[in-house]
Amino acid sequence: MTDAPQMRIQDFSHTYRWSDAVMINVERFESRKEGLFAECEFRIDKGPGVEDEILEHSNLNLSVSSSRKTLAKNLAMSWPAVNLKVWEQRLKYFSYKSKHEYRNGGAPALDLSQEEPDLTEESMLLDGLLPKYGATIQYGAGASGKSMFALAQLLTIASGDESILGIAPAITGPVMYLDWEDDSRTVTERKRAILNGRSIPKGSLIYRQMPRSIVDAEDLIKKDIAEHGIVALCIDSLGLCMNSDPTDASATIKAMNVAHRLGISAILISHLSKQQTLSKDLAEKMSPFGSIYGTNSARYQLLVEVAPQYSEEEKQIFVHNTKANHHSGFTRQSFTVQFENTDNGWLDSVRYERASSRDYDRMMNAGNQESSVKECIIDALEDDPHSSASVESLMYSVRDALNREITTAQIRSELSRGRKKGLFIKTDKGFWRLDSGNKTGLPQPSASDAQQPNETQDRQSHLGGDESP
Repeated sequence: MTDAPQMRIQDFSHTYRWSDAVMINVERFESRKEGLFAECEFRIDKGPGVEDEILEHSNLNLSVSSSRKTLAKNLAMSWPAVNLKVWEQRLKYFSYKSKHEYRNGGAPALDLSQEEPDLTEESMLLDGLLPKYGATIQYGAGASGKSMFALAQLLTIASGDESILGIAPAITGPVMYLDWEDDSRTVTERKRAILNGRSIPKGSLIYRQMPRSIVDAEDLIKKDIAEHGIVALCIDSLGLCMNSDPTDASATIKAMNVAHRLGISAILISHLSKQQTLSKDLAEKMSPFGSIYGTNSARYQLLVEVAPQYSEEEKQIFVHNTKANHHSGFTRQSFTVQFENTDNGWLDSVRYERASSRDYDRMMNAGNQESSVKECIIDALEDDPHSSASVESLMYSVRDALNREITTAQIRSELSRGRKKGLFIKTDKGFWRLDSGNKTGLPQPSASDAQQPNETQDRQSHLGGDESP
């Protein structure tokens, strides 16, 4: 009988070390109909400061003796200091032990009959968006802003700044972005734009571009979480992190199990099918494209939709809670998202403002009938191109044209962007009019023209000028 080794048994990794420095590491267990398989690494511990010598690496069937005998012969040839019989005994010993631990190990059974939950603890990391623990699927059509929105949530947690999304995080700490879709340049550009002059502590946003599936990278991700103290992360995206067809039930289950085992709040970005994207029926969008096991495994699920007919500089998104394990009922939130770019095309700022979600049906079904805020401003100024208007008067005009709530901040934002593009001009008294680059092609008013009394100017005298932005 071989000497008993020192053992270190963890949930997903078993390590054996014998007195003669032989070490065996067993991990990535997979139960198949042929038996229980595991990745086994055999090496010699050379001591502190010296790299171990790798003898063999094998995906071994722990249930079949013939597999062990072949491997024992190879090991005896690689390391003859241990003879064939001893190798066979050691392989038999660890195969039985690891198989037994895998089948019977895990968390102990708990008696919950007398336990009470702590109802004073916050259940949500970000109220209405992200639970403290478990997997949250955030999904939507292409270009709906779901990845940007997920990053804004992470930055809110990293900074503790309520002003980013209008939501205060329950806890603040480092966050991580695991990227299968893009690269660090895109995330860095978006981070700068979302923070928009705010700051986050060094080491609070960790990024990793992922070259392999989440199942294969599980140990690496757990190591990063432990090393950096990560409290929340984003997986972009569920379909690509599986390295398989999104409709593959087995691959989906494995990926979702990894997300849960990470032990922190995890956002998984997912998508709608083309058919779902084209549909006007919200009922067809209650789950993302792919295996139903994604939805079934998620603790929380959010659909992100963008309203049609908004300008490139402003969008309105609707966030629907389509699943929540800790409460029942369908909820909806809305955010206005304003974008600004630099002169050479880089994203310069992204601002989220909470908005009313009551106009969802009208806005999502408006089709091509609803004009943008910018178009309504132009129409209002075209009514009398020889005069100018205040921000407040333009707000009322746009509100009447669109038949929905409009804020002065939205008007100022459109005017500022239009001024940069040569569309609007601001007078010395803070009023606004069409610039020479306006789409009407009409000449700008002369000084004498601007003094002509008219209905618009009468309105200005009551409302006053605007000194911002």
